[in-house]
Amino acid sequence: MKDTKPESIRNIVLLSYNGAGKTSLVEAILATTGAVSQMGSVTAGTTAMDYEPEEHHRKISVHSSLCQVSWHDTALNLIDTPGAPSFYAEARQASYISDAALWIVNASLGVKSECEKAWEYTATVELPGLFFVTGLDKERTSLKAATDVIEQSFEIKTIIVSLPIGQEAGIEGVVDLITGTAYRYPGDGSGKRQKIDIPPTMKEEVERQKPGHHGITRHSGGSVAIAGRARCHASDPCHAQRWRTGLAIGFHECSVVGLRVQNDY
Repeated sequence: MKDTKPESIRNIVLLSYNGAGKTSLVEAILATTGAVSQMGSVTAGTTAMDYEPEEHHRKISVHSSLCQVSWHDTALNLIDTPGAPSFYAEARQASYISDAALWIVNASLGVKSECEKAWEYTATVELPGLFFVTGLDKERTSLKAATDVIEQSFEIKTIIVSLPIGQEAGIEGVVDLITGTAYRYPGDGSGKRQKIDIPPTMKEEVERQKPGHHGITRHSGGSVAIAGRARCHASDPCHAQRWRTGLAIGFHECSVVGLRVQNDY
């Protein structure tokens, strides 16, 4: 990114246990922003973040790695941290220099102690962030079950900002609930998305889940609940910007915890 000013730089730390999908998420971000031409694979040892021979052999990250991507005139420094308990210090140190966190939860694995520990020390520095759910293409997984586990484990109320299109192995894309836009992803692992219409079978659920149909009210303990009705209808031009602004303020004040899902193709 050319002539990046300090105020346009954000450090984002990815936190979770081994196998949650942190490194794969970074690969997807790199592909989406055009930093790499094609997503790498942890299994094949072709990811940008895991480059040490030991990481290729063990198929896990053994130290924190950093990459920078450009998104809407902002430079995002993504810090991919190791998930093994042996490297706990690396993840903790990365959190102290970050502006926000991405807590990754694999729907088929649930919430593990490593994720809970990461939540605890990021809370001490009041680090805002977003939960990111992976693994929804596995058998006997669902967004509702994953959300319930997250809310119960961390005693919070989440705001869902995207929905998967399809279930388990039939997942083919996502719906962005803030913009009301649906995307399909090909099965070739390229990460290239195609804008599509929201499937008719999902329209009722999308309308029910859209954050634009609700207001935000703060509860004790830094959690939020959904209540009331916003002045902007979800189809109005001001809807997306209003909710981006509201979520940004909420994240900054550590009063909002968002939840996004990933299509694992």
